[in-house]
Amino acid sequence: MSNQPVATAAVSVWRRFWSGVTVEPVVACYMTAFTMVTLTVSNLNMQKACRVNLKLPDETCEALVTKTAGGYPADEVAVQKLVTGMMMWQTCAQNILPCVLMLLVGAWSDRTRKRVPCMLLPLYGELARNAGQLLCVYYFYQLPMEAAGVAETIPLALTGGQTLMTMTAYSYIGDATSVGQRTFRIGALNAVMAVSMALGTSMSGIIYNKLGFYGAYGISSTLILIGLSYGLLFVKDVTPVMEVNKNKSYRTTISEFLDFKHITQSFNTTFKKRPNKQRIRIIILLIIFMASAGINAGYHTVCYLYTRVQFNWNEVKYSVFASYELAMNIIGLLFTTFVLSKQLKISDEIIGMLSSISQTLGALLYTFAYNESLFYIGPLVNILIGAENISTKSLMTKLVPNTELSQIAAIFGIAEIMVSLVFGLMYNGLYEATINILPGAFYMITFIFSAPSIALFLWLYMKRRNEYEYLNESNDVVPHEKSARLKSKTSSSSNYGTIIKP
Repeated sequence: MSNQPVATAAVSVWRRFWSGVTVEPVVACYMTAFTMVTLTVSNLNMQKACRVNLKLPDETCEALVTKTAGGYPADEVAVQKLVTGMMMWQTCAQNILPCVLMLLVGAWSDRTRKRVPCMLLPLYGELARNAGQLLCVYYFYQLPMEAAGVAETIPLALTGGQTLMTMTAYSYIGDATSVGQRTFRIGALNAVMAVSMALGTSMSGIIYNKLGFYGAYGISSTLILIGLSYGLLFVKDVTPVMEVNKNKSYRTTISEFLDFKHITQSFNTTFKKRPNKQRIRIIILLIIFMASAGINAGYHTVCYLYTRVQFNWNEVKYSVFASYELAMNIIGLLFTTFVLSKQLKISDEIIGMLSSISQTLGALLYTFAYNESLFYIGPLVNILIGAENISTKSLMTKLVPNTELSQIAAIFGIAEIMVSLVFGLMYNGLYEATINILPGAFYMITFIFSAPSIALFLWLYMKRRNEYEYLNESNDVVPHEKSARLKSKTSSSSNYGTIIKP
């Protein structure tokens, strides 16, 4: 009998926690599936470059993949140059088409307040990508490396990829959460992303080694199907706008969606004049976000290749390091969310400044890490890297009303796409140019673009007059904030913050 109150309390806590869960399972499935096949995609490209394009002997290609028998340094460099050359045009293709898509989706999402269909679109793209990659595996010697590159690039470009997923997820959080809890909720969503990426990365090398291409892409597709099913069944839009004409034809709906006047509307909404210098702050946040997004995108395109050359790692060793790095990032995210933000009430600007300092010092260490021990210290120094994203996204949602969230998020998303293109070319180009001199020189790009963010966050902090300056009246606890997953009409407080139930 004494255990009954404990059990009841546990059930109550679990219900409170689950009542706040909305988009997190969908994001978790997508991020895990996406990162799980990252190494598989890289190895497919390298094997096709070696066996199909360069037609090197099987024993040479096997040694390059497994890093055994002393390796073949000259052949390794030749294969990597071919792969990085393809990655440069892949980066261009993956970033041009989503630019227009983001603007159209952002405007449509704000007009209709429908976030869920846009959020699920990248999952369909991931399924198509996996199917294309499996086709390239089945016809391994018939299809060259470039065919695998096309199969990887086009589905992701046409469905928005990770950028569209995160944009709509943050917009949904903005709809469903009060301003006071927004930093915490965004931090929690970032933690879910980080944990999912850590899980996917930690399993990527092991799954590829044990199950091969078919096993890796099969498990990834299964996770995507689970995420799609959950999203379609349980995640509902918070406050969808009621259509005046519900009998519109599909042709009319599509023509309204493709109306390009909404592209200029998104730009006008983002950069229009606002009180209290909020337009300047939005622009500064955009600059900080662009630098951070560019660094993250560019760094990840060459890090695996760098460790193969510098430390003679294979996919398993890199998977171990990447898992450790993500574990440090998760610890930093949890510390930021639960300690700095929730307990100590430290402002978003100071949190962002601490993150920028962490990134700057970490970049210097990575550049000159001449052995594995120093390289492993890098994630400890760079532990607050994820806090910058929390700060910029939280500040952005607090500066604008909910009816403008997706349009401004679309501009941020397009900025992310454009800088991913530029930084991807920069990182790949510098790595290719310095691979025989100082392979880690590309980390100096991180240093150059992260250091100015320290001063920008400091300016934002000094210009904020009081704690509530960002809380725009039209954006503060609007009556429509609610969780559509629940059916009762009472308000509850969950571990994720206050949710107003419909």
